[in-house]
This record gives sequence, structure tokens and C-alpha cells, in this order.
Amino acid sequence: MFYAKNITVFENKETLFARLLWGIGLLMVIFSAFLAYLASGRLAKPWQQMTQSIANTPIGKEIPSINEDYEEKELHEIAVNFNHFTSELNAYVKRENAMLSLASHELRTPIAVIAGALDIIESRDQLTEKDKITVARIRAASDEMGMNIDVLLKLARNKHQANTVNEVFVLNELLAQVKEDLSNIYPEERISLQGDKNIVVNSDITMVKMLIRNLVQNALHHTRGKIAILLNENSIDIVDEGQGLSKEQQNRLLQDTQIAGLDGLGLYIVRLLSERVNWPLSIVKTDANGTILRLDFRLSLVTVTLV
Repeated sequence: MFYAKNITVFENKETLFARLLWGIGLLMVIFSAFLAYLASGRLAKPWQQMTQSIANTPIGKEIPSINEDYEEKELHEIAVNFNHFTSELNAYVKRENAMLSLASHELRTPIAVIAGALDIIESRDQLTEKDKITVARIRAASDEMGMNIDVLLKLARNKHQANTVNEVFVLNELLAQVKEDLSNIYPEERISLQGDKNIVVNSDITMVKMLIRNLVQNALHHTRGKIAILLNENSIDIVDEGQGLSKEQQNRLLQDTQIAGLDGLGLYIVRLLSERVNWPLSIVKTDANGTILRLDFRLSLVTVTLV
């Protein structure tokens, strides 16, 4: 009876069959994963090619088009729309460059006329001493206007930092020039310069002068009190006796605000110039008793020598 009911062989075959099923199932899972990997790679390859093509598109005066030859309809439409966008952008850049070239010519021509007229007046040698001083001021203002136009055009073209013309100069002398220039427009007693150290920096002197001049001129224009230019070891403080800056004015100085949203160009130019010469601008204090703006020039510092 025991031998007649013994199903050990059947149980062994059942166990073997179960193991075979598990093995076949595992192989099917591995094979399915491999096929899924191949299929996903094949499906993702065109997207990867397009992504790589867009990522490798050089940014310059003219952005080239990418390949539109894709079998997939969706990818082809994306490539066509991207190329349409780049072509419109290239046309816009060309128009802007053309306008800047025309503006450069139109702005420099009057300055050249002024300089030529001054040369003719001086060549006649009929000027009194006071007239000579006046003509010298006109020539200095004309030359500075020419430099300012060059700086503005350079900023408008969004040139990189490497294109700035750096030179070594004494910061104290530059601040004295700014004070003297503005004293011809505003009462001299409103502007004071404090600092007993000769500080030498390496930067773009035209941009730095325009930056400091705009900061001081904005303070003079928007306040009635005195303005102090404080020269420290690593920074310049512009101190006024005004009513403080509003939140909107602070945003213009410190945030990336679009020029179209500004009602004044001065603060926008100040921020662009400070970024270009890499002199960080910060607000030390602003309240009802006045404002202190600080330009940090330590990255351009060459030497500091006590007088």
C-alpha cells in the first residue's frame, strides 16, 4: 500500500517543473528589461541628438540653425520652430547692431564738430584769459562726453569683462577730478572729499569715473543737502543728507530690473557700470537722515600707501 501510494517521483518532477518555471520567468524578466533598455535608447536617441544640438549651438553675433531632418513629426516641428526663433533673433540682433552703429556715428559727429570749432577759436588767438578757461572747460566736457558715449555704446552691446580697458591709476586723483567737474555745475560747498590715503587700483578709468560721477550726481540731483565722498581702504562711500531711498529705488540699484520698467536711467547705468568693473555696490544705510552707498573696489586694489 505504501509503494502504491508513493508519489515522490511526481513531487520531484513537480519541484523541477516549478524551478523551471521560475528560471524561465527570471530569464523572461531579464530579456524584457534588456529589450526595454534597447527600445528606450532607440526612442530617446533622437531627443538626445536634438538636445545635444541645441546645447552645442554657439552664442554669437549670429546663431546658426539646427538640423531639421528628423523622422519623428514632433521633433521635426520642434526643430523648425527653434530655427524660426533663432532666425527672428538674428534679425533682431542685426537691427540692434545697425541702430547702434548709426547712433555711434550720430552721437560722435556733434562732438567732433565741437572739438573742431574749439580748435578754430583757439587758433585765432583772440581769447582773453577767462575765455581760455571757459574754452578749456568746454573741451574737457566734450572729451568726457565722447568717453561716456563710448562707455554707453559698450554697455549697450553687452561686451564682456575682458573687453574693458584696464589701467593703473590713483583713485584719489580721480575722485578729485569728479569733485572738480561737478563743482562747475553744483555749488562747490555741497561736495566734500575725505580720505588721507593714496590708493592705487587697476580698472577701466573711464567706466570708474562715469560710475562715481553718476552716483554723486544722482545724490546731488535728488537731495538738497551736502554730499560727502569718503575714501576708505577698500571702498568708497557716497553719503548724502536726503530723505532715504524708496524700495523701488533700492531695487533699481541692487536687482536685475528691466530698463523698460525704470523711470530714470541714472541708477540703471550705475548698476551696469558697477557690474562691468566688478565693484560691488551696496546700501549701507538709508533712512530719513540720509543714505550711504558703498562701492567695494578691493578686487581692483593694487597697493595702499600711507601719505
